[in-house]
Amino acid sequence: MQQEIQDAQNTLAREPSLADRFEVMRILGHGSSAAVYQVLDRNRNKLMALKVLTNPKAFLESTIQRFIEEFHVCQSIEHANLVRAYDLFETKNIIAFTTEYVDGADLGRIMETRQLSTAEIDLIFEQLLSALEELHKRSIVHRDIKPENLILSRDLWVKVVDLGLVKRMDEPGITKSGVILGTAQYMPPEYVRTGTHDSRGDIYACGMVLFELVSGKRRLKNYRGTEVLELLDRTDFALPPIALQGLPKKYAEIIKRAIAVDPDRRYQTAAAMRDAFAYHFDDGSVEIVQQLSPSIEIERYSTEMTQQITMKRKAHHFVWLIVAAVGIMLAAVAFLYFRLQNS
Repeated sequence: MQQEIQDAQNTLAREPSLADRFEVMRILGHGSSAAVYQVLDRNRNKLMALKVLTNPKAFLESTIQRFIEEFHVCQSIEHANLVRAYDLFETKNIIAFTTEYVDGADLGRIMETRQLSTAEIDLIFEQLLSALEELHKRSIVHRDIKPENLILSRDLWVKVVDLGLVKRMDEPGITKSGVILGTAQYMPPEYVRTGTHDSRGDIYACGMVLFELVSGKRRLKNYRGTEVLELLDRTDFALPPIALQGLPKKYAEIIKRAIAVDPDRRYQTAAAMRDAFAYHFDDGSVEIVQQLSPSIEIERYSTEMTQQITMKRKAHHFVWLIVAAVGIMLAAVAFLYFRLQNS
């Protein structure tokens, strides 16, 4: 671990201004093109996350473009469930940007240690789908929704991270034809087959994440890369019905619709999928959950959700009352009309 931290500090040393400003505390994650460090930002006097494009000269220009686009998206959108970016550093030796540091763990790691409760799952998807709703209304798709990119903080706030594959639907892409990017287990069928990925592709990924969180099992965990794609293509991307057996009916119904092979049969918006959770929510119940830490509290979030759902149901009842009243009035007018006609 100390060697990794030293290597990270050596990476920053290529640009003295960054080495002077940031002290690497630990490694948060790393991928094929970038690494994320927890750093002490001496200028802000607080812990931050620093995402660094490691050795950018070894990568295509498109990789650098995606990296910078991720920064601009994360900086421009203020949403409680989207990680916020602050400072971009483009120098001769290094490309990096800072984001808020989230004290928690990604859902992939949490799943390795315990089964999430239904109350936690509802709270997670309320927030995840709210974040996607914000992205989609700006014509932005995430394209890499998976448990590892969803961080659950110690007070049960969800943060959607790693927006490195975001795509603006109203702009041409930068990915070469025939190249697909993302994590195979969560790719929608239409993306694999035709390269098409709109907001409903994110809905598909959410359905797969929901299946894994509810079942406690990682789908196709023993398969890698092209093996996953080949298997999915052979099975027409369908989840075997037996996989949903034993799951609560509420979640089974949501999963089946979210992962429909035909995107027209899925939830068409993140808001519609979020409403499905609210519709099935058990009013007045607060499930006792296993704690991530002594500081976790879910009651206030459950209360907020219950209030929102109650308001929605009151609104629905009010609409039906108006419809009923109008119906009665029309019936009365029709009755009087026929009486006058026959008199």
